Amino acid sequence: LIYLSWKQANFIKELNKYWSSKLFLGYLNLPYSFHLQTNSAYLLRNVNQTNTLINGIDSSIILFTELLVVAGISLLLLIIRPMEALVIITLLSLSSYIVHFYTKEHLLNWGNQRHFYNGQKIKHMQQGFGAVRDLKILGAEKNFSEKFSFHQEGSLRVDRNQTVLQSFKRGWLELVVVIAMSLLLLIIMTKNNSSVNIIPTIGLFAAAAFRLMPSVSRILFAVHRLRLDLPIVSIIYEELTKTIQQRTFSDQNRILS
Repeated sequence: LIYLSWKQANFIKELNKYWSSKLFLGYLNLPYSFHLQTNSAYLLRNVNQTNTLINGIDSSIILFTELLVVAGISLLLLIIRPMEALVIITLLSLSSYIVHFYTKEHLLNWGNQRHFYNGQKIKHMQQGFGAVRDLKILGAEKNFSEKFSFHQEGSLRVDRNQTVLQSFKRGWLELVVVIAMSLLLLIIMTKNNSSVNIIPTIGLFAAAAFRLMPSVSRILFAVHRLRLDLPIVSIIYEELTKTIQQRTFSDQNRILS
């Protein structure tokens, strides 16, 4: 398990290095006119945020592996106790979908806001440090500091919101599991099972819940992160595509000339 974790982390590291270097080189290969028209702060932001693209791949791997775990345990429960398992699985699936449905738009908006605020922070830092002599002559240090603080506050507000939302999802999941176990006990008791049958069944579902809770929590976290990072991933993908197309176009012009 430790070896697999190391291999996954190393794979993510190599991907991060590859794509950040590729985007940086792609920007360097763009025509000089592009750099005259584009604020370098946004280029810095995009190169620094290629790790978000890699986070998306990492989240997809987590999502896939944990879904396999959940599917396997759910199938086992359906074979052993089909009625009870069907009720519990339906309850957990429905509650997870409700949370996802009511939070997906917020996550997309927060992702766009975070990308914007990070770009503005880098821009104001670059402008401030690059023109520090003029700032001191004009006494405009406070003005630049206030602009930076405004966007820093916006970025931190997004981080706070998504952290609170993640904690809410975890608490919601724990509450649903408690309700599900109570519902399971009620179903078993209404079927007039003896305590000899009740205890093994409760033990089976308790063990399954003990293993499923971390998996479902990781699934919710992966979906949460994918949704939050989706706007940034889309922008990074567009930037990579643009640099590749521009490089191909430049190479064709060089060959023709």
